[in-house]
Amino acid sequence: MKKRDLVLLGSVIALLLGFNIYMMYKIRSVKRDCQILLYSTSESVNEHGALYTSLQENYVNSGLSLENVEARDSLKQPFDLRTLFADGRGKVLVVRFSDNYCASCVQNSIETILKNRDNADTEKVVFIGNSRRTVVFSKQIDQYGIRDYEVLNIADLGVPAEGMSFPYYFVMDSTLSIEDLYVPNKATSDMDSTFVSLIMNKL
Repeated sequence: MKKRDLVLLGSVIALLLGFNIYMMYKIRSVKRDCQILLYSTSESVNEHGALYTSLQENYVNSGLSLENVEARDSLKQPFDLRTLFADGRGKVLVVRFSDNYCASCVQNSIETILKNRDNADTEKVVFIGNSRRTVVFSKQIDQYGIRDYEVLNIADLGVPAEGMSFPYYFVMDSTLSIEDLYVPNKATSDMDSTFVSLIMNKL
């Protein structure tokens, strides 16, 4: 093979090699961009779904009263919900959880409140759980780190939101009416924290 042919062949090989390297880089770049887009889309879908659920539940439950709910404290003793407002508080943020709900969802909903402890002081937040066993409920209070808050044990609040099987937040005023109901979601922790912060500043 002539020297000129060898040089030409070498040039072609070098060109092909360079082209392959370039294409590999582009493929990786496109793959990375697709992954970022997929993640962003997935995150957007999660937020959209969570917002839709909250808006729907808020619409259905807002204005309903807990006046006839049979409430009990953490020791299963009768408790009048109006007592929560005896000190002049106008509204409180209620965190609703239950043994029947998704355990990790309950953990997340409570942790979101505690992460905003600077805003969510003990006078503004009430935890309403649902547990048949007083001993177990008492252990849960310590497990969740909410012993410093008002914690009640109520089997059923008698509102549509109880059928979700997920924990939820709502604001309750001195007439025991529900407003600003919100359903936290493990996939939307930033949005959940924003809601808690906004509500606590409003109370």
